[in-house]
Amino acid sequence: MDIQKDLPNTPVEIIEAWLGPVAEWDDYGWPPTEYNAWHYLLGSDSRLDYLAGMQWEKKELALNPAMIIKDDMDAVRDIFQAQVVGVSFSPSLSKPEYHAIFRRHIDYLKDHGTFEKPVILEETEVGLRILDGYYRICAFFFLLGYLQYENTETRATSAKPQQQVWVGKQTGK
Repeated sequence: MDIQKDLPNTPVEIIEAWLGPVAEWDDYGWPPTEYNAWHYLLGSDSRLDYLAGMQWEKKELALNPAMIIKDDMDAVRDIFQAQVVGVSFSPSLSKPEYHAIFRRHIDYLKDHGTFEKPVILEETEVGLRILDGYYRICAFFFLLGYLQYENTETRATSAKPQQQVWVGKQTGK
């Protein structure tokens, strides 16, 4: 599996943080096709040529919920409901290992003020699509008070509004 060869425009950091680990999961493999589980992460764009057409830029953004596309923001709210409120319509979101992941992101943001690693987003015509980092974004929005729930952890002053992110944009090449 040579992801870098297949996606020469993709930074090594993105491959190491997202594509490489996912490609090793049982249902995914490499390369993405419309027939393997990549469509769960990439939607209808689960093709190698689509990923190959992405241009990437690492930048700092003051993320807020209005920037995120509706379906992805709904998923972030579902994570929030499961991890903070304790109500979940998806049994998979209630698993203890997911609470540990969420907790780790909360603690890291509180201790360091930044994401442990940049989230990976795609710029679309209607907003930013989350490719990797739902739990980090959920923890971030929760700590900055965007996701409301009366709790002693809301509004962590150490989390900085500007965060490093990778943003990909489809160039059609």
